[in-house]
Amino acid sequence: MVILETDVPVAIEALTKGDPKYAEDSVVSSSGSADRCEKNFSGSKSPLTALNTVVRELSDVARAIIRNLL
Repeated sequence: MVILETDVPVAIEALTKGDPKYAEDSVVSSSGSADRCEKNFSGSKSPLTALNTVVRELSDVARAIIRNLL
């Protein structure tokens, strides 16, 4: 899954390097990726719906935490 292989590591690296804004952008990207995945099933239920929902919810929590660092 692209989200776990790119967006999350990028966010972690950005936080490690002291760049919370870039980390926030990466977390927002992960939420958008989950949304796009769902929309690709246009009308039918995705077999990844539960996982995509968790990714969106965790992205919201991570973004809220990161925003406190800005």
